[in-house]
Amino acid sequence: MGEETVTSDELLGYAMDGFPIYGPLDDDSVGDLDACNGMVVDGNYQYHVRTFEQVDETLEYCNGDSAETNWNYILGCYSGSVDGTEIYDSTTYTLNDDCVPDDTSSTDGPVVVDPTESPSVSPTDGPVVVDPTESPSVSPTDGPVVVDPTKSPSVSPTDGPVVVDPTESPTVSPTKNQESSCLDSPLKVQKYSTCQGVVDADKCSKKKFWSHCRVSCGKCNKCLDSLQKLKLSQKVTIIFEKNGETVTKKKKKFKCKQVKKATNKDDICQNYSDVATSCPKTCGGC
Repeated sequence: MGEETVTSDELLGYAMDGFPIYGPLDDDSVGDLDACNGMVVDGNYQYHVRTFEQVDETLEYCNGDSAETNWNYILGCYSGSVDGTEIYDSTTYTLNDDCVPDDTSSTDGPVVVDPTESPSVSPTDGPVVVDPTESPSVSPTDGPVVVDPTKSPSVSPTDGPVVVDPTESPTVSPTKNQESSCLDSPLKVQKYSTCQGVVDADKCSKKKFWSHCRVSCGKCNKCLDSLQKLKLSQKVTIIFEKNGETVTKKKKKFKCKQVKKATNKDDICQNYSDVATSCPKTCGGC
């Protein structure tokens, strides 16, 4: 755990419920974690720690003045059972013989113990992975009905073109979401830098990208705040309530959900146009 950088494939240890804890995911994948900061990979459940930047200190599991610095110990909750966990005094506990290499005299370097022998207690009551062949439980018979094209048109064509009074079109007025107020966020997109980069990489199908680039991705009919972490050039004062106390933070990097929870939300939306554009739902732009 003392290393400066670890990858998401590196095993850091085991939680008290027996499931393994791995290094942090990249920013694009951290949203796949559940409430316990875990996920199912190849049918097996595992936890992932978070980097400093991936922790939202406004969440309930972060307690204390500097809780965000304790990210490497935060799981959020246990996914399995901890009933079989044995706890010992760390100052007097002696490792079992099978946890110590036979040859301890070598000075060539550290000896890595095979992690597959841990945990000593098998996890129980872990998340159940449902066989995907059982879904959906209801046969999709309620889908759209395709009309036999041989039955159209139902009215025989007239001798000439029919001119419709242009004042009657369009029959449906554009919604508020489709108006010119729909804008791409001017702030940087993680991994792809710009919205054009998102389009070029064909990533508009992912909500975490199109929510930031509604115009470029053709999603102006969707009213949603950007799911990206916003990175501004200047610090923004964010005031929020935590455990009954008023907390004030000055941050350059934050998410729209933090603006939404802020007691000074209106001031932020009014004074920082980049935030208002990036968080249209929170700031009343859609």
